[in-house]
Amino acid sequence: GAEFGNDLTFRSISVGNPHAVTFVADVGEAPVEEVGSDLQRSTPGGINVEFAEPTPAGIRVRTWERGVGETNACGTGAVATAVAARAAGLSGDVVTILLVGGPLDVELDGPDAFITGPAEYVFSGTTELI
Repeated sequence: GAEFGNDLTFRSISVGNPHAVTFVADVGEAPVEEVGSDLQRSTPGGINVEFAEPTPAGIRVRTWERGVGETNACGTGAVATAVAARAAGLSGDVVTILLVGGPLDVELDGPDAFITGPAEYVFSGTTELI
């Protein structure tokens, strides 16, 4: 993580919750835990942090989610990344966000955002309510 030093620039994006998005050359080498946890702790109320790598297939993203840590997918993070990418001239109104947990297509339409992606049943269980 030290090689990133102070070279990271973040865009602050609010999509109902706060996000900080940065673009990196290789998201696999991004200091997600180190920088994500530092930003989360230093921001009042915490913040979600996205590390994004533009590729020909879409934007690869790793997310540090406040209160959770690194997570496989974050819908609001995908939208925040799409907004930041469009603002930086890296994408148009429609972009594929490539998350660890799978791809999401994000369409930005004025103040609205639409997310399309796969849904998969992953768990069944029972619990006792107290």
